[in-house]
Amino acid sequence: MLFFDDVEETPMEEVLTSCSRCGEEFYEDHYEIESVCSECEQKEEKAAMKIEIYLMLCPHCNNEFHELRNAERDNCPICNANITDPQPTELAFDDKSYKVVIDPGTGVPRIEERN
Repeated sequence: MLFFDDVEETPMEEVLTSCSRCGEEFYEDHYEIESVCSECEQKEEKAAMKIEIYLMLCPHCNNEFHELRNAERDNCPICNANITDPQPTELAFDDKSYKVVIDPGTGVPRIEERN
């Protein structure tokens, strides 16, 4: 009988792949469907923006709605009342974190969930 403890780990062979953004070839120690070279990854990180989502409570209709942090909204999306004064209450913060990444080459944005 063979147990996992008896098996030696062998390092995975590096694979030559090409960047899905710029086409440059580079070596990677694992396979990914969409591979991005470190240079393009750094460019994307510079072109990224964190997104925070809050659960808000309208002071007029008492309905809850989701909103981006520091969004400049003048009206409740449910009852359309003016919510500049008094402002809605922040009930909760979505503990998931997202970021918008702009591909510097194409300008196409995408949203990624952060860990």
